[in-house]
Amino acid sequence: MSIAAASLHTGGTGVHAREASVARNIPAAGRRNVEILTTTTEAVVEVDKPADVAESTKAGFTVKSVDLKIDENRKAHRTSEYDVTNLIVRRGQPFEVIVEFDNSIKLDDASMNFEVHLGEKPNLKKNTLIRIPLGSDDKDIKWKVKVLKQSGGTLLLAIHSPPTSIVGRCTFVISTSPKTEGSKIVQLWQSKPVYILFNPWCEDDTVYLDDAEECNEYVLNETGVLYVGSNLSPFGRPWNFGQFEDEVFEASIYLLEEALAVQSRGNPIKVTRRISALVNAFDDNGVLRGNWSGVYSGGTAPSAWVGSTAILKQYFETKEPVNYGQCWVFSGVTTTVLRCLGIPTRSVTNFSSAHDTDGSMTIDAYFNSRFRRISDLNEDSIWNFHVWNECWMARPDLPTGYGGWQAVDGTPQETSEGAYQTGPASIMAVKQGYVYYNYDTQFVFAEVSADKISWLAQVDYTGNITYRSKLMVQRESVGKKILTKAVGSDEPEDVVEQYKFPEGTPEERMAVELAVSHGSKPDTYITDKTIKLDVHCAISVKSNVTIGEDFDIEIDMTNKSSKKCTVGTLYVTCYICHYTGVVVQECKDVKIENVVIEANSAAKSTVHIANVDYEDLLHEHATMKIYAMGQLVENNDTIAAQEDFSLTPPSLVIKLQEESAKLRIGEEFSITITFDNPMAKSMTGVNFILEGLGIQKTKTIPHGDIAPKETGRVEVKLTPKKSGKRKLVATLHCQELQGVTGSLEVDVSPAVTADKDASA
Repeated sequence: MSIAAASLHTGGTGVHAREASVARNIPAAGRRNVEILTTTTEAVVEVDKPADVAESTKAGFTVKSVDLKIDENRKAHRTSEYDVTNLIVRRGQPFEVIVEFDNSIKLDDASMNFEVHLGEKPNLKKNTLIRIPLGSDDKDIKWKVKVLKQSGGTLLLAIHSPPTSIVGRCTFVISTSPKTEGSKIVQLWQSKPVYILFNPWCEDDTVYLDDAEECNEYVLNETGVLYVGSNLSPFGRPWNFGQFEDEVFEASIYLLEEALAVQSRGNPIKVTRRISALVNAFDDNGVLRGNWSGVYSGGTAPSAWVGSTAILKQYFETKEPVNYGQCWVFSGVTTTVLRCLGIPTRSVTNFSSAHDTDGSMTIDAYFNSRFRRISDLNEDSIWNFHVWNECWMARPDLPTGYGGWQAVDGTPQETSEGAYQTGPASIMAVKQGYVYYNYDTQFVFAEVSADKISWLAQVDYTGNITYRSKLMVQRESVGKKILTKAVGSDEPEDVVEQYKFPEGTPEERMAVELAVSHGSKPDTYITDKTIKLDVHCAISVKSNVTIGEDFDIEIDMTNKSSKKCTVGTLYVTCYICHYTGVVVQECKDVKIENVVIEANSAAKSTVHIANVDYEDLLHEHATMKIYAMGQLVENNDTIAAQEDFSLTPPSLVIKLQEESAKLRIGEEFSITITFDNPMAKSMTGVNFILEGLGIQKTKTIPHGDIAPKETGRVEVKLTPKKSGKRKLVATLHCQELQGVTGSLEVDVSPAVTADKDASA
């Protein structure tokens, strides 16, 4: 058997190590084109010469060729999809290299080394320059090199990185160590840049995920769905993560090198935490600049993005923040970068998501003696939805049992350790209320489990609270659904039970009270008794109301007492708002008089909302807040409810122009994109934005106006570049309507070869 045909050794390793530095290390400019090293001892001296050329014959040997077996190794390491042509391997898994010298070689006499140069300034003392003598078995060296076969001057090597290896850019070097005392190491060959990634398929890697389907979904799937809307009417936005695109890969490696010193780049805890900081541009010139104003001049509206690739491409080219992002865009980019680096990652959406600004882990609303909100004290809010990320990893820094999914958030909301970064926070710790475990578990706990508390408060002349007592506690106001794309499907999966015990159970109450006892107001559940009401109020709206439709708001009131009661006046108000919960404008205000609720019974009131009530007031995301409040005639108790609601935008329809068309690499085909305007007003300056990974980079297609109740249509010609199942994702953008998306999955066959043409 030839050396090239020798089988790959697949032995495992149980070696573990932890890197400790957190210092920032900015890579030197221009280092990408440097590929050859001159003779040296420990420090690396760089010269600008082509790769794969013998540098020295001082030792009597010349490297004729080195075959990194890129295709075979990339296939074995599940990295074939990356567009860059370099060798990309996953740590903790062996790969093969063939080295050919000009003469037959005896390893014992030649003192040949295989070197791994990690990061920007490799150094033996810092363990970023690894020198492994060929033929040796030094147990102190974590990297292993085994000679599988030798034929004269040709060697087949199996290289095995440790499962704790530094991740990112490196180079391989073949050198010789002359036995003459005082002689320098002679470097015979150096590779082009090689890239090492995390390995969720390796049992000894801290990101190991033991479910093959989940690995395929959370590392290799380059398309997905991000959920937006509201608890009552959630809907998905298709999103192209594009982690295999060449510009995305380059940007992800750049961010890794910007984020951490070399020694820390193998630690997924540190990597995910710093990437969450660098995805936003709030304090470190990161990828995306956030904008929630509704005015997006000088950039792209967040709703106009169809994926991460255009964002990361622009950022890598300019090294300047891209305008603009909101939470789902930050999350989509974070998923892209971390999947690119090999960390299992998914985007998740929390509906009715609390934003706790003071670390109390409650959402507090303060009122004066006349029941007017004290605006200076009301900084907490509840977002209709908020999208963050989960990353899978072990947590050796925490007690046993708190590994698995960890919450990470790139949206700049509150600072942590002086930077706008969040996580990784153990989801299990969040569920248990163990908010003292790193990192930012308090903040995540509040997002999904905080009680909404209304307080009667008195303040002094400085604005400090001198007295407070509870008016109302709403225990089921936040964390109503937590959706993520299901494995192998575009359907949503609700993972709320991973974050919290069922509402109202003893376990849920214990977790809430334990968490709050470690917050900024630990006496919240000690100094005041919780108010128990006999009459409860809830709001419901049918799901999936499309923009342009009329709909009904139903107010359900339940009387659990043994006596009849009457709601003197029931006030129902509907507001147009931002998805962050900030009210924009009132669209409906109704008073319902004398609602009688019999003992141990229920009553229902209905408010009708017509299209004309809201159409001219709609803001992006078409989000509403509905409030219902009333007072019982018998005892003056207050009943109240609040619900978030989003109208669902119509979908774009994407179709093949020839439905039976057989798509092949390199052969042009056409699609049509159509949209029916559901509104009674024109949509002006309509643009369609289209992207298809392996088919079409992000492209804007101007359309013009679409008249009321009319259809807009464009035809687009495309040419596939990659085979397999591919997804086209499009969005529509105009002043009157945002958030309109659509997608089409197509199957692309390989190009027809010349041999097949001839046989045909």
